[in-house]
Amino acid sequence: MKSNNYPPLSISSKFITAISWTTLASLIARSFGLITSVFIARSLGSNLLGLYTIILSTLGLFSTFLSFGLGLTGSKLVAQYYINDPKKTGKVITLLLLALIISILFGAVIYWLLVPFVSNRVYRIPELLSILKLSLPWLVLMCVNQFLEPVLAGLQGFKPLMLTSSVYSILNLPLILVGLFLGGANILKALIIVGSIGAAIQLLLLLWAVYLESKKFGIELSFKELSPLIRPVFFDFSLPAFIGKIMEQPLSWLSIFLLVKFTGNPSYVGGLTIITTIRTWILYFPNLLASTLIPILTDIYHTRESGDFNRTLILNQRFLWFVTFPFVVLVLAVIRPTIAIFFGNSYEVFWFSGAVFLFWTILLPINEVNDKAMVAMNKMWLSLSFRIIYLILLVIGLLLLIPKFNLNGYVIAYGLSYFIYVAVQTMWLKKITQEHISSFFPLTVFSCFTLTISFFVAYFCSINKAIVSGSIIFFIVLVIEWVYLIKAEEKTLLASILKRYLKR
Repeated sequence: MKSNNYPPLSISSKFITAISWTTLASLIARSFGLITSVFIARSLGSNLLGLYTIILSTLGLFSTFLSFGLGLTGSKLVAQYYINDPKKTGKVITLLLLALIISILFGAVIYWLLVPFVSNRVYRIPELLSILKLSLPWLVLMCVNQFLEPVLAGLQGFKPLMLTSSVYSILNLPLILVGLFLGGANILKALIIVGSIGAAIQLLLLLWAVYLESKKFGIELSFKELSPLIRPVFFDFSLPAFIGKIMEQPLSWLSIFLLVKFTGNPSYVGGLTIITTIRTWILYFPNLLASTLIPILTDIYHTRESGDFNRTLILNQRFLWFVTFPFVVLVLAVIRPTIAIFFGNSYEVFWFSGAVFLFWTILLPINEVNDKAMVAMNKMWLSLSFRIIYLILLVIGLLLLIPKFNLNGYVIAYGLSYFIYVAVQTMWLKKITQEHISSFFPLTVFSCFTLTISFFVAYFCSINKAIVSGSIIFFIVLVIEWVYLIKAEEKTLLASILKRYLKR
């Protein structure tokens, strides 16, 4: 570990700053995202929603190839050098931008040539061809935005990141409503057009925010002496990040493809979209906070003692667990009324799949912290090997269970493979942090017991009883966490976060 000449912020200050801004962004974006998803689901119905999800999944698949893992690389290296070596930071950003431009140019041509095959031969839905071609501008804008957001986080620009996220979320809602209202028979094309417009607005906001943050630290783009950076930038970081993404994102697409192939009904994809959307509501804040972990953990790992890094890692694991778990318990218990009230009775048939899906949700915040810590420690290839284990197990599970159990088979295969993945990853990190497993044992037992109760509430109780029971369980969990499970240091941190947030 090395130190710099700048007075470093304390670990708590870094953490509090990131959380206070991401909390505000989370509240705004989640509120508008909730309204948007409800309008889309109710307006489209399960079949059209399934087709819309297929389109988004296809764009996500191609964006993985076009992005080439450059966003994750930018976040990691910018966070590592932006204070100590602004010139090198400028060169890294320049090199990544050049790679992104080349990748997008070639990728856009390949996308245009492949969409006829994808729509006619893979999906066997010819009407998707014109919509996928119309989606090309959205794909390009999506790739650029996915690069700029991590770079802004790497610059510790959490406030401007919050502002851009919030403004985009607020403006996206009226755009979606216009698309739904004016779309008529071409409602999917209308949604693609307004999605492209929203992505263009987001791009302008991100460009301005990155420019201002770069100017603050004296970072300028430079085309000089870029060749020595090619190996560390692309081989050590971009390549393993890219390999991980090209396995993960295509697998997401493969899951949707298998649901359509084995069930012959796009409505199952619509059901998956609904339960995934509900999970996204729960995880929006943890995921938003996780986007700040790479720059924070990288900065601490390269500038502080190993004990500080270990303490920060454990603190983040426990913090995200405590924040996420009460909401997982609540939504799991009220999954049936949640689906019926927000998305309509036609989707209520998928409540059991949603309940099983949510049962595994608490694992995601843990994985987010673990994965970001390994990136900060320059263990990209090891992180990739763990992910390969997960993907192999998931593919096997999908092929075995989807033909027999449809959407239920998907959520079971996902949960079991993800549990093994997180367990292996966590055990390796425990050797590094030297944190005894007994410190997490009470949390594990408490979580499994409470999740099981919530699952039985969802299964056996009527809608009104489920709402009452879920609310009671939610408040009981909050009390038990605060009185028995949260440590004094963590209570102080939460109080500081609340105090700073209220001052804003």
